[in-house]
Amino acid sequence: MQFLVIGKYTEPGTLLPEDRLPTLINDRVLPALETLAQWEEKGETVKAGGILAGQRVGAFFLEAESGEEVGQLLSSLPFWHDVTWDVTPLQSFRSTIERETHVLEQAQAGTA
Repeated sequence: MQFLVIGKYTEPGTLLPEDRLPTLINDRVLPALETLAQWEEKGETVKAGGILAGQRVGAFFLEAESGEEVGQLLSSLPFWHDVTWDVTPLQSFRSTIERETHVLEQAQAGTA
């Protein structure tokens, strides 16, 4: 099953002193991005994705068996708590064609 995942960095504002920024980047941001890059390179978990140009927002297509697995994968990322996640399950093009074909057949049968 495929999911569209969008992650938006949550600005901590004054909760994060400037001198802590290098630690945040080194301990959470870079390791999380490295994990995502590895998942993408393997082509099994992340099918495609990246960071939106000029933004602190990332988007990717995640392959998982269930919503629970998506939660497990995302929560394994070091910046899990620093990001707001929006996860949407995707229906394949093929299954959508099948559904719409069925709707068309029903509509045509009703008007015949």
